[in-house]
Parts: sequence; C-alpha cells; structure tokens
Amino acid sequence: MNIVNRLTEVLDDNIAAIRLLMAVYEEFSFFLTCDAEELVEEFASRSPSLQQYQQQLQLFEQKMEQISLCSYNQVACDLFSVDCSAAKESLITRVRHINELLMSKVE
Repeated sequence: MNIVNRLTEVLDDNIAAIRLLMAVYEEFSFFLTCDAEELVEEFASRSPSLQQYQQQLQLFEQKMEQISLCSYNQVACDLFSVDCSAAKESLITRVRHINELLMSKVE
C-alpha cells in the first residue's frame, strides 16, 4: 500500500468517527431549531395538569443529563480532537431556557 492510499484511509476513518459523533448530537438538534416560546405555548394551550407539567419538566431535565453524558468534552480521533463542550453547553442552555419558560406557565 502506498502512502497516499494509507493517508486516505486514515482520513476516511477519522471523518467516519466525526460523523458518528455528529449522529450522537443529532437527537438533540430539535432544541436548537425549535421556537421555545411556541413550544411552551403549544404545551400550555392543552391545559395540562400539574402532573403533566411535572412529567414534561422531568423529561427536559433528563434531556439535559443525556446531553451532558452523551460524549466527552474532548473527543480524540487519530488526527483530530473534537471539542464538544461548546455544543453541549449550547444545547443544555437551550433546554434549560425551555424548562424555565415551561415553569413560568405552571399555575
């Protein structure tokens, strides 16, 4: 195997690892793209019970925990090191904001 083929193989392996990492975060992308106020208003418009509010708040707390644990802050590949801390922080901040909006609706 020549050096160009070997380097191409190594690059392909690293890019594949980064794609897998991106897939881990794809599950949470909704929180970055949704309209938080609209999401909360839609939930509140259904006149949920206190128990339903609690369940929804718990779900968001679980999502924040899942985001926190879904990867290391620094993920090392052979050629790259991916800093995931900013993405995790953005996602957690966004879910926390939605959670706070939801808590403000509890009557």
